[in-house]
Amino acid sequence: MHEKLEDISWVEDASWEDAQVITAADEIHIENIDDDLERELAFYNQQYFMNDCGEVDAEPACRLQALVASHAAIAKFETAGIPWRRPTDYYAEMVKTDTHMARVKQQLMHEQKQIELAEERRKQREQKQFSKQVQAEKLKQKQQDKKKQISDISKMRKQRDKVGWFSPLPPSTKFMRLKDVACCHPVAY
Repeated sequence: MHEKLEDISWVEDASWEDAQVITAADEIHIENIDDDLERELAFYNQQYFMNDCGEVDAEPACRLQALVASHAAIAKFETAGIPWRRPTDYYAEMVKTDTHMARVKQQLMHEQKQIELAEERRKQREQKQFSKQVQAEKLKQKQQDKKKQISDISKMRKQRDKVGWFSPLPPSTKFMRLKDVACCHPVAY
């Protein structure tokens, strides 16, 4: 077992570019290293450091250690001439295959289509309900108009009866009596 561990572990004389390990210069001192809670608290608690201007900065120890270590790593990369920034035209390798992504896209398109169809059905239901309301309102208006016309006609008849005017109606273009129609006069409809 130890042989396998030695095979996969880094050797001490490996170059920094191979291992890329940076150890912080400021160590956090913990009384009991096996106490997980104490170790976490010491790592995450605020520690006060003096900055270059002589002011006291309160930063979490983990953030400060990471910042110092990243600056040291960047300096080592630049001195070795190793690029450490991602190129602007960098594209990461896809984890999923193109066929899988096509299936995912097809599934998303299907779900979008289902949503659109459901929305269209909902709109049709609302429109149908609205058209029923409009039709009912039109029918109601038509019935009111009919009642009004009937009441107007009955008022006109009552008024005519009061006045005593019983003369025959003059021949109109729409309603002509048969005895008034001559064969030479065409009837206009």
